[in-house]
Amino acid sequence: MKTKMGIICLLLLGLLQIAAVNQHSVLGPLPQQQDGAVLANLLVINENQSALARYIYKKSNNSIIQQFALKLDQQARHHLKEIYHLSKTTGISTIDAATALKLRGIKNQELKALSEAENSQLDSLYLEFEIRNSSKALTLFEQDFKPIATHPAIKNYLESSKQDFVENLKQAQLIQKTLGAH
Repeated sequence: MKTKMGIICLLLLGLLQIAAVNQHSVLGPLPQQQDGAVLANLLVINENQSALARYIYKKSNNSIIQQFALKLDQQARHHLKEIYHLSKTTGISTIDAATALKLRGIKNQELKALSEAENSQLDSLYLEFEIRNSSKALTLFEQDFKPIATHPAIKNYLESSKQDFVENLKQAQLIQKTLGAH
């Protein structure tokens, strides 16, 4: 009788442990998974910026646009190296989330639109995309990435890289205004 009660107690204890583990996973992703999703999104944002900048650098006839695109491509490549290094040093693997997949789709749409644009529209369309993408990146940083990032190195990276997107947005708006005045 005592052994039956002991077995029942062990079974109940085991079930409670399983329930506790499952309850933890039901509450949401683990912090490392959240950080992995943040890193994946940051990679895609910078991959997109680099792809658009390289495309417009080759196609534009405007030296101001070419210089801006070259700067953004170099900056994005620098950020990509930093993100890969961050992933390696923290041991956090990137995890593609819905946002990363959506951002990749947007890049493909934008590249298609640029390839179909008339030469006269190419520069202004690129600036529109850069303004929209930098604004979206800043919104994602503040509303989506910062609240879920848990690793201190990732939090620091978010804060330091945010300034580049602020500057890109300002510069794109200034170039847009300057070119619109001609």
